[in-house]
Amino acid sequence: RASSWPWWGGSARQKDLYEGTERQAYLVAKTMGFNAQFGRCATMATAAHEPTEVMYYPLQLKTALPLDIHVETSAWRDAFLLIGIEGHSGLEIVFGAEDGTFLHVRKIRSQPGWAVRSDIMRVPMKTARPRGDEGDDEKVWSAFRVRVQNDRE
Repeated sequence: RASSWPWWGGSARQKDLYEGTERQAYLVAKTMGFNAQFGRCATMATAAHEPTEVMYYPLQLKTALPLDIHVETSAWRDAFLLIGIEGHSGLEIVFGAEDGTFLHVRKIRSQPGWAVRSDIMRVPMKTARPRGDEGDDEKVWSAFRVRVQNDRE
């Protein structure tokens, strides 16, 4: 390394540049509707399905407890998040359930051909709805955060 390395900020500056570049790449991918993963964060373009059909878009992350997830969505109702094993069993969070009026947390166990769902909690909420007709292309972004702690914490 050059002798001026510490003078230019060294590893702290390198870390700041990396995190800033990562954040900018994430924002571009989110704005453009790309599926992309950048170290600690990811963005995915998903679409609504029939009311009787729930589909999860898989995202492989290296995780450990405690887990802290920040989710942003343009869905004002029925935004499903499954934190679990191979996309079929785990903790399901439904943001904007019951026409955008509740948050549901459930335990899911499933295999092809069967599923068991156990309600853990149901909390009233109010989501940000698009102002115009439902068919408008206007996106209103909402965010929620999920934290899963160790049993000992």
